Amino acid sequence: MNPFSGILPKQSIYTNNPEQEIWNYISDFESEYFVNNFVRKRISDPGNFHKLFFSLLNKNKQSNISQQITKDIENLSPIQSCDLNGNLVSEIANNARQAHDSYIVAKELPMLSRPILLLYAFEKLANMLVLLTFKTQEGKGNYFHGLTYFKQKPIEVKSKGLFQRFHDCYCFDPSIYIEKRAFKLENLVNAGHTSHMEIVNLMKNDSLATSRIINENASVEVSIHELDREFIFLFGISTLARCRVNEWNDILSGRNNDLILKIQRYLQSVQLSFPNPILNILYDKIFLFYQPTQLS
Repeated sequence: MNPFSGILPKQSIYTNNPEQEIWNYISDFESEYFVNNFVRKRISDPGNFHKLFFSLLNKNKQSNISQQITKDIENLSPIQSCDLNGNLVSEIANNARQAHDSYIVAKELPMLSRPILLLYAFEKLANMLVLLTFKTQEGKGNYFHGLTYFKQKPIEVKSKGLFQRFHDCYCFDPSIYIEKRAFKLENLVNAGHTSHMEIVNLMKNDSLATSRIINENASVEVSIHELDREFIFLFGISTLARCRVNEWNDILSGRNNDLILKIQRYLQSVQLSFPNPILNILYDKIFLFYQPTQLS
């Protein structure tokens, strides 16, 4: 969220199906007409595109990196009206469509395979936010996750990729990827709240950056933004489901520990909570989706 906008306005939305209503808002971006008008309005609104945010972001990058790795860190620029064209608008709309389609299919899959498609759905949402925020760089449209997860190693944040661009959309502290921090999967699950309503309360109080976790590369505790935590967590279990399926099945079986109980609880929350902050960032307000029974 924009740190210079003061206290963000809140909008409570009452619905019998909060999950469906969140995706109804996301589905607006499947319309190219809507996207074109939304982007132009967002660009012209200084509350959403505060130049100080981007200057601080790039300043922090330059002040925290050594000369040797400068070339690996991207300095991004905010999107401008002149950057808008048919291809960009179509790409944004197609990312929204693919995110929605993948999410619907992922929900029907068993846990052995579900993380693979869920990650794809949420990476499409992340890319949609990136395209709505930053100027597309010539020849740099394709990029990897920005994370690695090798056997017997923690999940490591690299210096460049989708995760890094996504992170830059809501946080001007680039330390997580400049320092190439690394996190154990079980620590990500245990780092903060795991229930959906607890995470909603964090959003309500604009406190999504308060969780603490051990950075394995330095053996020190650091703060982690909830969106970072959710993205890295999904990447971790998706990698297990895709590339280390026997190891993932062992976790699912619960033979050696009860980690799967916490993973299932947190994953259920992530499915609901991940798209919500993206809407908040885009609209520069806090959307709170409630069922009428939650208010009684």
